Amino acid sequence: MIKERELREIELDRQAQCGTVTVAAPGIVRGFDAMHVSCAEGKRYWLVAADASIP
Repeated sequence: MIKERELREIELDRQAQCGTVTVAAPGIVRGFDAMHVSCAEGKRYWLVAADASIP
């Protein structure tokens, strides 16, 4: 029960730190994907963004 509460608090804090992306033009799609990557310095987090157009 304590672990569930702590994990929930961690997730809520993580979400509160995230920003918001607003697309102001119709027909444009922006996609994001986050990855956990192991590096020589330890675990790193990558956020990859891609744009597309809808005809």
